[in-house]
Amino acid sequence: MSYNEPEEFVGTDRKIPADPKSSPAPVVKKPGSHSKHAIKAPRLAWEAAVAETQAARTELIQATNAFRAAETAEGSAVAHWMSLNRPEPDKVVREYLAREGAMREQNVKAGRDANYRGAAPATSPWPIEQAALNRGRHAGGNKQTPGVPLRSNIARRNI
Repeated sequence: MSYNEPEEFVGTDRKIPADPKSSPAPVVKKPGSHSKHAIKAPRLAWEAAVAETQAARTELIQATNAFRAAETAEGSAVAHWMSLNRPEPDKVVREYLAREGAMREQNVKAGRDANYRGAAPATSPWPIEQAALNRGRHAGGNKQTPGVPLRSNIARRNI
């Protein structure tokens, strides 16, 4: 056998006939497989969706920038308006002193100390004081058993 001739049999014993090289093997389509040629419609729909998304994103960015610019303009306009309508410091002090005097007068008429500010609130609005009140009985941080002030453990160790 020469090298120019095609092999007719393959295998170690040369008994298996070789596929003829001139005719390609037929393509057997499997069920559920797709054809190998491209379909343009899905690609065009995808490109249209991408373009629409990019346009919407651009519009959102422009609207956000316009909103921020409007907020800045509003803030500067309010600041300018407040500077034009600023009360005089003497007037503010006079109003404060008048309120304080009226409060003291009402306290004296009611038989209380002149500087009485009302009962202390049952719960403080400050988080650190809330934490001190909620530490539990063993720490003495509730209203019934006043005890150790709220300090960090590190500060307590150094004493």
